[in-house]
Amino acid sequence: MFAPVGYTPLSMLWDQFVDAKIDAVYRSSAQYYASEKFTSQFVRGSALDIAEHAFLGLMWKFWPHAATNDGQVMRVHSRFQDGVAGLFTQISPYRAAYDVAAVQIECGHRDEIDLIAGPTFTEWDFEAEDKDVWRDRYPPMDESMVRMTDYHLGQLNFHTLPVCFERGRFMIVETLPHWAQFVRRNRDQETLVKHLGGRAIVVADEKLEGWDKILSGETPVLADEFSRSDTDQARIGRPPKVQKVADAYSKSYPAGHACSWKEIANRMSDEIGETVSVATVKRAINRLG
Repeated sequence: MFAPVGYTPLSMLWDQFVDAKIDAVYRSSAQYYASEKFTSQFVRGSALDIAEHAFLGLMWKFWPHAATNDGQVMRVHSRFQDGVAGLFTQISPYRAAYDVAAVQIECGHRDEIDLIAGPTFTEWDFEAEDKDVWRDRYPPMDESMVRMTDYHLGQLNFHTLPVCFERGRFMIVETLPHWAQFVRRNRDQETLVKHLGGRAIVVADEKLEGWDKILSGETPVLADEFSRSDTDQARIGRPPKVQKVADAYSKSYPAGHACSWKEIANRMSDEIGETVSVATVKRAINRLG
């Protein structure tokens, strides 16, 4: 995504955040799903949904701006004064499943869903009473595991719906999606999209002081996250894998692909010399737009 000099696009910061934090977020969320205190009616979603929510909470504090491709920037309020839905609003898993069904009935296709919610979104087709499904779908990691396995990564999906931004690309939508009509008092969202639709969400570099500490774990972003273990320190500062996969995919599949996700993941692993999961491939393609 584009960003003027002195600014960093949220898409790049998101890739860094996921690369650094998804293991801890998955471990924490999976343990919660399996615990007796888990209340499925109020679940925020999968580890990806939880990570995105935590990330956007951080970005709000970093004062996001909307940028045009010719370098113009404008401060954008991610939350509105009366506390109603804002730029970073996400629709919960159970409501999202209902809204997806309504959109498909009305439109007859999923184009809008795929564009805004991204390729790793899938609706959660279970009732809130089926709390054990969360534990079964996202089982706890073995205590000896520092990193998530390809199996765990490949199982990850988003189950929430963004309203004002395209997931992964972090572009303000040009038109509010159909499901925005179900958001309470969304007139401010309509105004925001009318004036800023199509712009990239960016953060001024000067506001990112302390970002490295967040990525390294020195500044926790989860209630049960502490400093990284010695065995995990090797991950700090490495180039985001998603970008390397995106570059390799562009070269290998300039016109798109017709093979399976697993085949692509295997080829990308060979291309960049690292293990690549299907989830990473999907995030990379989503980033390419």
